Amino acid sequence: MMINQSCFLQIKNAMSAICPFEECFFDELKEMIRYQELKKLEYFSRVEEPSTRFAFLVEGILRIYYLSERGVEHNKHFLFKNNFLAASINLHKKSITNIQALTATKLIWFDQELFISLLNKYNHTSFIHLVLENYLEEKQNREISLLSNNSKENYRKFLVDYPGLEKNIASYHIASYLGITPTQLSRIKK
Repeated sequence: MMINQSCFLQIKNAMSAICPFEECFFDELKEMIRYQELKKLEYFSRVEEPSTRFAFLVEGILRIYYLSERGVEHNKHFLFKNNFLAASINLHKKSITNIQALTATKLIWFDQELFISLLNKYNHTSFIHLVLENYLEEKQNREISLLSNNSKENYRKFLVDYPGLEKNIASYHIASYLGITPTQLSRIKK
């Protein structure tokens, strides 16, 4: 399905907030973008699948998670409106995580290899680096928080970092993200 003008404007504004682009870049980008809707619990990508798409979340909530050897799910990250995502930035590696919709989700995507070629053509490879830096900084802050704070402090931080998310997803997803059991989360909430 082709993308509508408001979705295109949304990604254009999000990309321009990260670094400046020429209008001709967006003209070419528009030709390669595709629109997709995911139902709740459908997957954008799964473990061991090759990374072929770079996407932008128009609406909805996704989670990035992995399964332990014992089959336990561990939520690593939540994605919302205006987040960029890919199963892996490295085109030559398969995904080590799953990306699943927690709500009905709308996204736009394009072939990752073509997108990188377009960024190279216009000397905008810094865009990928800036997106990755932002993600890595969030990841590092989360890890430091989980190691430094107690469960109650981490839950409070979660509520600040993800306002309104608690109302839209199951508590066990939050507990998994915080590295605690659903029972422990229930006690913290009280």
